[in-house]
Amino acid sequence: MPSPSQPETLTFPMLQIGAPESPGAYIHQSVPILEYLEDRFPEPDMRGATPELRAKGRDMLGVLDEATGWLGLYMHQSRQLFVPLEKQFAVVANVGLEKMHKQLDLLEREADVG
Repeated sequence: MPSPSQPETLTFPMLQIGAPESPGAYIHQSVPILEYLEDRFPEPDMRGATPELRAKGRDMLGVLDEATGWLGLYMHQSRQLFVPLEKQFAVVANVGLEKMHKQLDLLEREADVG
């Protein structure tokens, strides 16, 4: 049975903070979860040991976030699951797919460099 503070609609990722016997709030986004864990357990450093590495990590997360946004557009415009919910356009789906691949290519190039 969910705790009283547990949200009715569960999302993933999700991290419950606080002691098990006294559950606290929930964190629903990957970056705040990472930052919370880094604050709680600073060794080993997951974000990067220098300001430059931390900035690079945040930049790559931004690129990945944009890629997933384009993936969402592609899925909504190309999958039967969404037909009852919205009008679909193949050209929009293709733009979403193309933009997602560009972001993933950028992410791959940046990962190879760093």
